Amino acid sequence: MIFRHRRAVCLLAAAMAAALPAAQAAPVRTASTGLCADQYVLLLADRSQIVSLSPQSQSALSLTAGRAKGIAQNRGAAEEFLAGDVKLVVTDDGGGPILSRVLPRFGIKIVMIPEVASFAAMEQSVRDIASALGQKARGDALVADIERRRAALARLAKTGPHPEIVYFRPDGGGGGAGTFVDAALQEAGFRNLQVRRGIPGWRGLPLEMLVDTPPQGIVTGFFDSAQHSAFYTFSYNPIFSRLAGTVPTMTLPGKYWSCSGPFMIDAAEYLAKERIRRFGARS
Repeated sequence: MIFRHRRAVCLLAAAMAAALPAAQAAPVRTASTGLCADQYVLLLADRSQIVSLSPQSQSALSLTAGRAKGIAQNRGAAEEFLAGDVKLVVTDDGGGPILSRVLPRFGIKIVMIPEVASFAAMEQSVRDIASALGQKARGDALVADIERRRAALARLAKTGPHPEIVYFRPDGGGGGAGTFVDAALQEAGFRNLQVRRGIPGWRGLPLEMLVDTPPQGIVTGFFDSAQHSAFYTFSYNPIFSRLAGTVPTMTLPGKYWSCSGPFMIDAAEYLAKERIRRFGARS
């Protein structure tokens, strides 16, 4: 009789445990090796679990540079991660063949930040990276916040107008279909001329195509951080300069475009405010 009672108690306890959500994995000691990876880690990890970040973590192109202050930096070398008892390396460039070959042999997991082209894919990346960090709840909270802000943008977009713009980088590159830049532009309430002209990816629209039929506006990215080199001569192109002087030109700080991370929502919010400021709003 006692045995049956104990067995019933055990079965009840097992059933209750099965009904409860799975326990979140404990935070793991983490390092990151790139600008995008640094920002994911700084947004999702406990400061106490971050062993080191890349030298780019305090760059002007990082939206989380302030959070990186006081945290050690690494050179991306395997011996640094072994000496620091790192268990997880988050990277946005694969870490290179040496790291990808050596670190797993010592039980160190490598997680690659993917480049995505939509908010849905970015949100899934947030969940995946948060889970690897042992921070599932924080990842869910960040996604919920992004969704709340997207809903606010959708309401704002209803006020119109929806000008057709073109996006340029200082090297002449653009942001067509299949890029996170296009996703953010649409979220902000713009129509992307490069998409309508059928030029996908990161190639830019030839300026000659815009002389006779100019866009209603221009959005530029990284012009605030462009280096004075031959690679950025497009920004001094006289045709571009003349075009930029005839239509509203909105400069988005490069830190919003560093990669396809959670900061896509920050870029969209910034652009939505510029759209209303430059083109007004109608109900």
